[in-house]
Amino acid sequence: MPYITREDGERFIIPSYRDVLSIKKHSLLRKEILLLSSNYGEYIALQKKNASQYEIAFSPDPGVLLGETVWDYFKHPRDLVYCEVIPNTSDAILVIVKSGSVYLDGSFSIDSIAEELVIFKTQQNNFDIYIYGDVPISQMPVEGIFSFDTTSVKSFTILDKPVFPTLPKVKYFQLQ
Repeated sequence: MPYITREDGERFIIPSYRDVLSIKKHSLLRKEILLLSSNYGEYIALQKKNASQYEIAFSPDPGVLLGETVWDYFKHPRDLVYCEVIPNTSDAILVIVKSGSVYLDGSFSIDSIAEELVIFKTQQNNFDIYIYGDVPISQMPVEGIFSFDTTSVKSFTILDKPVFPTLPKVKYFQLQ
């Protein structure tokens, strides 16, 4: 599913394609966007990363970008892992931000969360980690539950309440 719909009807988009484009001429950027749009969806979010780079996301559906909205909610940490159980399902929302850019976002089976995170066992990171609910992520090593190496954790927060039901709709992250 390319989006997660909240109880209030708000759609949070999981882009079908996300990339950083390095283009010096705006006419070339426009051509690249049109080409990618024909393959990945007509709804686009374009954000300037620096003087010559743009972060871009495409979707066939309208809505607000999930990963960027979560990242914004937690005040733009450089590296972020956010995982929250989706009530009455066996799924969880997982958002991973690396070096200030969304690396992964979506709804995943709780049983597959560890598989999505295992790559970070071999990388040096400095994650701010936020979890809510019975997700298979632990601050301390526990049999059968994923835990990060302590050198990869900047902070680990077990949230008192879920974030997703009250996640604000940020117009800047609206696909258009």
